[in-house]
Amino acid sequence: MDLDGFLRKRKKDLVQKWFHAVVETYSSDASRFFENRKDPFANPVGNTFRKGLDALYDRLLDTQSNDPHQIGTCLDPMIRIRAVQNFFPSQAVGFLFDFKKILRQELGEKLQQPGMGEAFTRLEERIDEFGLIAFNIYMQCREKIYQLKTDDLRERTFRAFERAGLVYEISKTDTDQENYH
Repeated sequence: MDLDGFLRKRKKDLVQKWFHAVVETYSSDASRFFENRKDPFANPVGNTFRKGLDALYDRLLDTQSNDPHQIGTCLDPMIRIRAVQNFFPSQAVGFLFDFKKILRQELGEKLQQPGMGEAFTRLEERIDEFGLIAFNIYMQCREKIYQLKTDDLRERTFRAFERAGLVYEISKTDTDQENYH
């Protein structure tokens, strides 16, 4: 069996193992919650990762489509969650690279078969490309978070100065008079 056939046949099991690897990056209580609660309303994080990993798996197998936008669409909801949870960048996107380990364990000796190693190398390269896209998404999310924090701090500071009577609005006539003195 070739790599593509193996991956298509074992999709459900491999996506479940990948999901388990993702939830293991959380605390034990959160991990159990994400694993056991199937209701998407009671467990939106777990549901996002279940759906996202399933879609991402399909994107990995679709070697004809290298559209970063489509890949980003699969990654975006998962990475947004990780970005607001204060993961380090390596932790936030690391779940993608963890999938390589899962695949190596599952394939084992099959990687020695003719053509399998080369196909696996191409798949690993594809996973690496997905990791770079995920990193870009993560950084965009973190930049947005920092921008929102900065804007909020600026607004709170301005309001505090305003309440203290330290804000004076300069009119055009005031600036014109200052220019002539």
